[in-house]
Amino acid sequence: MKETTLVNDPMQQRIRRIVLEYYGSMPFEPVQADLEAWLQTLCPTEQEIYRWMGLGTCRDMLAFRQFCFRKQGYRLESYLAERLTMEEFRYWLNRM
Repeated sequence: MKETTLVNDPMQQRIRRIVLEYYGSMPFEPVQADLEAWLQTLCPTEQEIYRWMGLGTCRDMLAFRQFCFRKQGYRLESYLAERLTMEEFRYWLNRM
C-alpha cells in the first residue's frame, strides 16, 4: 500500500482488520518448492538474502504469503470486494 503510517481512521482500521482476517483465514503450509518459486521472482540480491533466511522465516513475510495464496488461486482483491463497502474498496484500491 502507498500509505504505510498508522492512522486512527476507522475506515483504515476496518480495512486492515479485514486484510489480516484474509491472511489468517486460510491454511498456509508452504514447502521449500514454494520458497524456491517465489525466489525466482526476485532480483539476485533478494534471492540470496531470503534463501539465507530460509523457509521458516520467510513464511511469516507478507510478500511470500501473498505469492503462495495467489499461486493457489486466492486473491485478496476478491476477498475484500466481498467484505468492504464500495467506498472502502475504492479507498483501498487507491492506496495499493
